[in-house]
Amino acid sequence: MKRRIREVESAGRSDMPNSAGYEKKYLHEISLRSGKTISLVERAFDDRLGIADPDKYIKRWQAFKDAGLPVVRFIRRSEKGIFMKNLKHDGSEIFGKGYLTIIEDQEDNSRGKIPLLTEMENKFIRIMETDLPKIRLNLDDIVRKAKDNDLLLPSDDPFELLIHPNGTWEIIILDLSYARIDNDTHFNGPLVTNALEQLIELKDHLLARPKP
Repeated sequence: MKRRIREVESAGRSDMPNSAGYEKKYLHEISLRSGKTISLVERAFDDRLGIADPDKYIKRWQAFKDAGLPVVRFIRRSEKGIFMKNLKHDGSEIFGKGYLTIIEDQEDNSRGKIPLLTEMENKFIRIMETDLPKIRLNLDDIVRKAKDNDLLLPSDDPFELLIHPNGTWEIIILDLSYARIDNDTHFNGPLVTNALEQLIELKDHLLARPKP
């Protein structure tokens, strides 16, 4: 078994594993004897990101998972912080507030040269145009489950849209740094509404881009 470790910092990059925000992570790629490669993301201890205590972070993840909320399937302690699966290893993409920030930064610094739409961005646009009612229903279910279990959704990213190369999608609550358990849940509805509006804004930005 071979392991390759690479330190990555997003700095506004859309190729950042499990993120499109601004933070430092470590990407572990483990090659098994079978020929399969496992890709894991390691988030390091960081007071600013709410994971100075990984045990508390894992406790939040377990509470969300037990409530039936869409979180990553596993999290493990590591020497630096926590491990989780790299959701973008198979070519999937994560769309949310972080991706919108990247697009806005690209437009501000484009000097008239706007990048062409990517294949995954085209899939995102189609999903937002055809499946928005389904997305809303999924979000209503998330808000209900969170309320029933006294869980406050993450205040910065209450959900993101994970789109796979085959065009299927799922909602994911990826970063639990600012989530809380045994908490007042009346903010969940506005948080989700605002995040959905950001997705719609992202779609509008991408629609204005040139197609390949």
